[in-house]
This record gives sequence, structure tokens and C-alpha cells, in this order.
Amino acid sequence: MLNRYEITTTAQLYSNTEFILYHLRAKINLPIYANLRASKLRDMLY
Repeated sequence: MLNRYEITTTAQLYSNTEFILYHLRAKINLPIYANLRASKLRDMLY
């Protein structure tokens, strides 16, 4: 069994990692998504 201290630190580590990953994913995905939309528009126009 994990003691309470280990549980809280594990939970904190997990939530921090989730938080960081979420922001990284947002930073990476937004430009890619914008580029995809721009290229789709370009394909439709030309």
C-alpha cells in the first residue's frame, strides 16, 4: 500500500505532467491545424 504522502505526490506529479502535456499538445496542434486549414482553403481556391 502507498502511504498518504506517496499518493499525494504521485497525484501531483501526474496532474503536473497532464498539465504540461496539454499545453505542449495545444502548442503543437494549433499551428498544424491552422496550416491544414490554410492548405485546404488554398486547394479549394486554386
